Parts: sequence; structure tokens; C-alpha cells
Amino acid sequence: MTGQLGRFANAQVEQRFLVAYDRAMAAWPVERYSFDVDTAFGRSHVHRCGRASGTPVVLLSTQVVSPAVWAKNVAVFAERRPVFAVEILGGAGRGVQTAPIRGAEDTARWLDEVLARTGLGRVHLVGTTYGGWVALNHALRRPDRVASLSLLNPVHLLRLRRSFFLGLAGISRMLWAARSDAARRRLLAEGVDDEPNSPLVEASVLAVYRYRAEILPTAYPTDGELRAMAAPTLVLCSGGNGKYGARAVDRVRALVPSVEADVVAEHSKVVSAEVVNARVPSFIDGVEARWPR
Repeated sequence: MTGQLGRFANAQVEQRFLVAYDRAMAAWPVERYSFDVDTAFGRSHVHRCGRASGTPVVLLSTQVVSPAVWAKNVAVFAERRPVFAVEILGGAGRGVQTAPIRGAEDTARWLDEVLARTGLGRVHLVGTTYGGWVALNHALRRPDRVASLSLLNPVHLLRLRRSFFLGLAGISRMLWAARSDAARRRLLAEGVDDEPNSPLVEASVLAVYRYRAEILPTAYPTDGELRAMAAPTLVLCSGGNGKYGARAVDRVRALVPSVEADVVAEHSKVVSAEVVNARVPSFIDGVEARWPR
């Protein structure tokens, strides 16, 4: 780790990003309010909506995509429970990082402080890609906090092989080969399942190309850690990312005590909003139905 903090290229880029961010968040179909939470690592930004009571759902997206990515899902969650969408500190957003997050324990400490200072106890964690790893990491290190775990294309469920780094290098070359704004929008639109001219894609382009993220280091979960997981877990991986999804699903099926895991969307790189809306709320309902009355 370099110890550097996440930052925009300059103040003008930051302002452009925040305008796009606010426009993207305006697409949320439910009433919400936002607030900041101070942690040892900086000020985290949180969006709140949904019911006043019930076990909360906490949504965690990746570092380069704002919580606006949940716009097609949030209404389904908000019908039944309180919902909190937490920005990943260190990525582009309205949060302000003041200290580096140096490892998996720091990551768990950061999220634990956000939850505690928001007044939350046990929560249902729902994370996509990098946010999926943050959620899994929390379940491993703060199991008493986690009522259930829903992971959508989570990163680092498998050991990183040479093929992974070759694939990562290929993605990096593809990202930087997209020279024009239009090409970058087309490229990132697929990753966020939105239209190229949407505010979400505009914010994502600025986050990827004009923001230096302080990437939180991922830690590979060992077989022993997965076998010891207490939280009921749902894992959904898209089939368009090579062999990773099928291998990740096989691994968690073999190791996690209470798990539903499937490869969905054979030819897509994302788990669609329709699949998320059909699977995740019903999974959480099933978890709560088994609680003692």
C-alpha cells in the first residue's frame, strides 16, 4: 500500500462528478435522505430510504460506481425494510477519506464504525463486485453484525492466478484504449447495466478516468474461514466472465454451511436488476422466516 488517499484529478473534475452523481441519485424511485458518518478513516456518505422498522438492508457497490447503481433495485428492498446505501470510502463519491485503509481488518473496522454510528445492529449486507468482497470480509470479521449476506459477482472468492492478472491487464488496456468520451461511455454502460448517456455512466467515466482510488486491499478467504461462516449466504455470479463465476459458485457450495449459489445470465457480465429483484429480497425473507418467533 502507498498510503495515498483517494482523490480527483482536480477541483473542476470533482465538481463535474458531483453534478453527475446528484443527477444519477435523483433517479432513485423512492424518497431518500443522505447524511455523513465520521470514522477513523474519514467521512463516509450514506443514503437512507425505506421503512422505519425491520432489520436493515445495507447496500455496498464498488468503488468506481456510486450508490445510484441500485436505482433499479432499491424500491423492492425499501417496500419491506429500512435501506442504507453506503459509499465505499476511498472511491469517488461525496465521502472524504482522511486516512489510508491498509488491510482487511481496517476495512471491517471502517464499515463497523459506519454501522455503529448510524445506530444499526445486525443487518442484511448486499454487495456487488468489490462491495461483495467488503460484505464477505465483514461477515468473516464481524459475524455478529451480519444477519445475511447477498453477494453479486463478488471479487476474490478464488486465488488469483496468472490468468487473472492477464485478464486484468487486458481490461486495463481496453479501458485506456477507449480514447473518446463516447467510447468510454459505451464501455462502462455495460458494466453498470445502463444507457451510455445516463448520469450514472457519466459519473462512472469520471470516477474511472479522473479519480485516483485508494483501492482497499482484498484478502482471499481461506477454506477454513468459509466453513466457519455463520451468516446465511446467497451468491449470484454472471456467466459472461469466463470460468470465474462457475468456479466461485462451486467453491462456496462446497464450503459455506448455509448457502444458495448460482451462475445466472450465461452471456452477460453483470447480474441483471431483474435477477437481483427476484432473488435477493425473497432470500432475505426466507432467512427471517426461520428466525425464532
